[in-house]
Amino acid sequence: MTEFVGVQELKKLQAMQVDKFRSWAKGGHWDAFHSNHYDWWTFPIDAPSSFGFKYTVNKETIDELAKDEQFIASLRKAAELLLSSWGWNATLNHPIQHPALGQSWSNWPIRLAKCNRSLVLFKQQDLVESTRIFAKHLESQGNSFEYSGRNLLPEILEG
Repeated sequence: MTEFVGVQELKKLQAMQVDKFRSWAKGGHWDAFHSNHYDWWTFPIDAPSSFGFKYTVNKETIDELAKDEQFIASLRKAAELLLSSWGWNATLNHPIQHPALGQSWSNWPIRLAKCNRSLVLFKQQDLVESTRIFAKHLESQGNSFEYSGRNLLPEILEG
């Protein structure tokens, strides 16, 4: 069974990913958000993944990271940029008025669910609410939240 990478390594990986997010956004490379893999360390949650427990946070780790202002700022920026890559303004809780090419929903409900769950765990309520409003918006447009045989929408809206 894979063991947790540790707080310092998780913070390092998360910060490196946010730097990539900033670069992708600045360069208008919205497709990079959709085609790369990063959600395990960028939006850590309290459940194992295909990596086992490598990036899984427990209560003690969550408490420690929640006190780290730099980590919380990085987590928030990651969420804002991810939502922006899907054409969603997390500050206004509204679709971006004139999205760039590739700045649209990419049918990754698991990624939205992980982002939402991480924000819930780290008590970032305003961004939690934004992910929920976005999910409702996507649902109203007929988007599916099915992933591996389960509907993730209730997890996002109630998590």
